[in-house]
Amino acid sequence: MVWSESLGQTWDVKRRRVIMILAGCVAAGILIAALRPGEREPEYKGKKLSEWLVAYRLASGLGSSGEQEAAAAVRHIGTNALPYLMKWIRYERPGWREGMSDAYRRLPEPLINDSIHEWLLRGKSQRLVEAAYRGFRILGPDAASAVPELTKLMYNTNLPRSSLHAMIALSCMGKAGFAPLGAALSNRQFHLRYSVVYSFGFAERNIPEAITALSKALEDPEYMVREAATNVLLNMAPEVLERGGAKTNGNFRHEN
Repeated sequence: MVWSESLGQTWDVKRRRVIMILAGCVAAGILIAALRPGEREPEYKGKKLSEWLVAYRLASGLGSSGEQEAAAAVRHIGTNALPYLMKWIRYERPGWREGMSDAYRRLPEPLINDSIHEWLLRGKSQRLVEAAYRGFRILGPDAASAVPELTKLMYNTNLPRSSLHAMIALSCMGKAGFAPLGAALSNRQFHLRYSVVYSFGFAERNIPEAITALSKALEDPEYMVREAATNVLLNMAPEVLERGGAKTNGNFRHEN
């Protein structure tokens, strides 16, 4: 009995040490990220490109002057933003982030903090990916020179996350980016077609080119592609489904 209690105490001590080490690693990582010098991004009125894009996100949909001001600032930076937007969307989340995130979630509940977990899993780089989407949305046709590079990245199967990021960027650009996305819907790779349809969910509503491409996807031989196209159309242009103007092979799901 004494041996069992002693053994249990030893394991408790070891477990506490592991927890303290993990917590220390998390704190050190946050400190290093905070102290690391940032990139020399293009600036306008004293704010960096990424700061304007964050301001745009925070003000988006509120009908405030802040959204218009941030969009105007990004347009003023113009094509000088493209090298940074392209750099940011090439982010591939490393495996160690997944590992640290899982290890952190196994800590005792009092030590879990959602903000820390979010930082572990996503980090600054993932947030910059999302900032890049907004940058391409704001620039629209002015970012057309990036379409060939985005298209090439879209087909790069060795960089799966970057490939999806490129599709979403093209979709966010509107008409300027729809041509390569529409062409990709004829690709033999099922996962590529599915990802293209998913990316259309980031496009603006009621754009004819997007609706045409999604209507084509409703006839895809793969059920999952047809289902994804149906769900995107439900949000983008439900009238297309209501009037039954597209063939669907009889297999898709309406989600209300």
